[in-house]
Amino acid sequence: ADQPLVVFSHGYEGINTQSVDLMETLASHGFVVASPEHVGNSQASPGDPFDEAAANRVPDVSLVIDAMTERNRDPDDAFAGRLDEENVAVVGHSFGGMTALGTAAGWAGAEPDPRVVAIVPISAVIDGDLQASERSGPNAGFTTAQLASVEVPVMLVGGTEDESVPIENNDLAFDQLTESPAVMNVAIQGATHTHFANVCTFGELLIGLGIEEAAWPDIGAADLVEPYRVTCTPEVFPIDEAVRLQNLYVVSFLQRQLVGEEEYGWFLTEEYADTEPAVNLETR
Repeated sequence: ADQPLVVFSHGYEGINTQSVDLMETLASHGFVVASPEHVGNSQASPGDPFDEAAANRVPDVSLVIDAMTERNRDPDDAFAGRLDEENVAVVGHSFGGMTALGTAAGWAGAEPDPRVVAIVPISAVIDGDLQASERSGPNAGFTTAQLASVEVPVMLVGGTEDESVPIENNDLAFDQLTESPAVMNVAIQGATHTHFANVCTFGELLIGLGIEEAAWPDIGAADLVEPYRVTCTPEVFPIDEAVRLQNLYVVSFLQRQLVGEEEYGWFLTEEYADTEPAVNLETR
């Protein structure tokens, strides 16, 4: 039962359960999913300077691939003989999307990992000049040469209402990933940066516990207030629809690229995208 391995990389100072809907969906389709916490750049252990955090990201993913490969080869391990070591993908959101791209392009001094055969950067910064924050420097984006060095299939995913990481990042990458054998650019019309994470789950959990939004800053959840408003309230793009579309496209892409399941190719066509009012798809 050789199953492909998917490593998921969380956002800047985030948590490794930030996209559990996607990870559970991938697991239900037969992928083995490993989602590390990036020590030094997670909610539980923040504090690494930006460049140090960037420099550690790709090596973190390589370490996880090493560990899962060891487990696959250990006859006494629960994962013994389970993994298809030839088919490893990296999926990530935001800073984790940069991590996914870095495993194929190299990033912040780390070399690409040749075991990674497909990547899905979601809402990732490609060009530091497009970034909405003050961060700058060589690790705040990717050069044309780095993008041109990517030789694995890539699916770019993002939301058109993302104010943290503008969707133009994905358009730029689509044009500059010239050596990739397949590039897909999935734009979800109306989605924000946090439509691809679990902010609604966390917000609803607090509300269910009787902790209303006004009290969130008092319990250390001030950072959740604005994302909840732009992601989870009735007047914005429905979170359930964002989750469905993210799951549909990421699963279809990885089934096609890692497993060779031809029937999933239908969901990756512009013809199918025309049936999804919120989806704009470019393929090459």
